[in-house]
Amino acid sequence: MNKDIQIIDDSVKTEVLEYPTVELISRLFPGHPISRRGVMRSPFRDDRHPSFSCFKGTGGISRWKDQATGESGDNISLYRRVYPELDYVEAVDQLSWLLFLHALPSCL
Repeated sequence: MNKDIQIIDDSVKTEVLEYPTVELISRLFPGHPISRRGVMRSPFRDDRHPSFSCFKGTGGISRWKDQATGESGDNISLYRRVYPELDYVEAVDQLSWLLFLHALPSCL
């Protein structure tokens, strides 16, 4: 990403925040087992019992919570947990590209 241009469009940020966290986890951690209810083992640690949940929060924002550690957040915080070297704007930018590329028709 060009460090000179860091602009977050509100509509892009909203799309990133509303994207289903379960789907984001399946993209970031391919093969990670996920239940239909959005409860799973933590993708961040060795978890013997499913204690990581994904849900829609206030305003339609997709959220996650690790019940065992108390850690929680939105899609941007999840992505920054995976890539801690990114600042907020870089994380939103990369997530928007990840989601945009996901939405492209397969014929392109």
